[in-house]
Amino acid sequence: MKKRFAILPAGCLALTLAACSSNGNSGQPSQTHKEIRTQETLPESDETEDPDNCSIIVGGESLSIYESKQDIMSKLDKADLSYREGEPDTPDESRYDSYIYIGRWLQIYFLNNECVRLRVIDVDGSRKLVRTDKGIAPGNTYSKMTELYGDDFETHLYDSGRYKVYRYAFDDCIYEFGTEGSIYNIDVYVPDQAPVYDYGEEIQEIDLEIHNNEHNIYMGKCADAEVRMVITRTEDDLSAAYITRDGAENFFQGELKKDSAEFTLNNDAGDYLHMAIDTDDNGIIGINGGGQISGNNVVLTLNQDTFFPIGEDIANYYSSLGYEAEEAERFAAMIKDSVGDKSAFAKLLSYPISIYDGNKNTVIENETAMMEAYDELFGQDFKEQAGNMFTKYMFANYQGICVEDGIMWFHKESSGDYKITAIHLP
Repeated sequence: MKKRFAILPAGCLALTLAACSSNGNSGQPSQTHKEIRTQETLPESDETEDPDNCSIIVGGESLSIYESKQDIMSKLDKADLSYREGEPDTPDESRYDSYIYIGRWLQIYFLNNECVRLRVIDVDGSRKLVRTDKGIAPGNTYSKMTELYGDDFETHLYDSGRYKVYRYAFDDCIYEFGTEGSIYNIDVYVPDQAPVYDYGEEIQEIDLEIHNNEHNIYMGKCADAEVRMVITRTEDDLSAAYITRDGAENFFQGELKKDSAEFTLNNDAGDYLHMAIDTDDNGIIGINGGGQISGNNVVLTLNQDTFFPIGEDIANYYSSLGYEAEEAERFAAMIKDSVGDKSAFAKLLSYPISIYDGNKNTVIENETAMMEAYDELFGQDFKEQAGNMFTKYMFANYQGICVEDGIMWFHKESSGDYKITAIHLP
């Protein structure tokens, strides 16, 4: 994801994320992940009289932080679970005296013969074998996590946001839930033993949601109007604009406050928007806020649709393609205005052209054939979507410009004319 690869709209050559790497999911601890001492200062560990609050349930037995190694081994024997003992053999694991592991899915670490860390990984059927004391198991969702543990957590993002770690700090222990769609890693540990996994450089949510040196495109609502918004970022400087489906447009400037993940957009007319990065109940990061537009209070909610490089000319939205924004947007407006007129619409296409309808592909050879097939090919859904499309801040790449999640693509031909090159029926 992120840099040099745009997040494409659903119909626009959508990218897919790779599955969780084997580094986080296989082998015993010394072979499967790299841990380094964190520089983060966590609260001092207190003596606990109720260790079950910092525990996991395995085979019907409760294994707890601060529990003795002998007691944990006795419980594993009672649950008839086969385990192996080991001694940490890397410098990064030197904080531990020993560990126990069960298959690839459970590691238990000890210091002075006392349990200081319990780690569970979503492999080898662990979803049916283990859960936390509150009932979270590998494979559970973000919403299940917040339902049982609340929303008072720290969020840590790695590898361009591919890995998300949610950290809950309690008096006697720390719970961490690593997610990549669903929960794949559960870590319970004493406060001074925080692990840091080798998932790449940690990034801030705001860097994931507003990419630097990119045109960042969002879909959402401002008041009751559906909007498409661009936020162009160069370091901490922001320029932004949004357009409604009826063509109303507003322009803004602003500055990023990375430490607070907040920013304010203003314009010369006195309009302003106070915005912040936020995570919804499903763990989806978005931008929410409000302000005043033309003297009216508004609420704005946005979700990222796509992003792509700025190009040589930051003022020319399509400069990465060598297109002039005014020309490209004028052609988009022509598409919108002509979609109900078969003669006008047929003149905008590059022939031969493919019309895709699910698995069916119809090739139209020329303008005359298009006019003859128009009524059969294009139903009301297509006409309404194309006739109501956004004509600015469209996604662009080497193939050209994508309209409305891919229902149409167009490009600039060698003659200098813009033509529609492909149509995907909704």
